[in-house]
Amino acid sequence: MITSLSEYESLLNSDDLEDRHRVARDSAPAEVWLRIISEVPEYRAFVVQNKTLPLDVLRILAQDVDRDVRFTVAMRRAAAKDETIAGLLASDSDAGVRAALAKNPKLDQTVLQQLARDEDEWVRECAQDSLAQRAQSS
Repeated sequence: MITSLSEYESLLNSDDLEDRHRVARDSAPAEVWLRIISEVPEYRAFVVQNKTLPLDVLRILAQDVDRDVRFTVAMRRAAAKDETIAGLLASDSDAGVRAALAKNPKLDQTVLQQLARDEDEWVRECAQDSLAQRAQSS
């Protein structure tokens, strides 16, 4: 478990491959994640890749100013299952973020249908492809 910002920085900057893997898979209390993303914004791109992030932290990252961070959130299965996060990302200003969400296999059918009517052709196509794949699977 990661217990502090300084420990996270140490792991992130380590040359040891095992330390770098811990950055992506070790859990941390929500307060630690919140401190990391608020005090060192450039770490958000790394934090968002951690597999154990609490939904509260993902909700904050879903509103990040960095499109790449929001894009990564959109690809997370846990994010697609959360109504708040899915709603934020479905109305994101960036079509790439909305398209990534449309490709997420865990996205709610209702949100996927909303994206199938998106103003952007690429987003619509991604959503329609996902809907077609789901129809074939059932």
